[in-house]
Amino acid sequence: MRRENTSIMQCCICGREKTEQGWQYPCRPEEAAIPRVRSFCMECYENEMMKLRLQAAMLALPAAG
Repeated sequence: MRRENTSIMQCCICGREKTEQGWQYPCRPEEAAIPRVRSFCMECYENEMMKLRLQAAMLALPAAG
């Protein structure tokens, strides 16, 4: 059980919450009133970084024509 003055870390992409067991989808309705702190889980972070690297590589290509 969480203390009253804490918050729950939630991924801003997939919505999973960080728990002692790792990142899991929320299943505790009794904690709905606890404030959420938005962050990235490792999977979503890696996916977003891959997108940014690909976008940067595409922008670095010379223009066709």
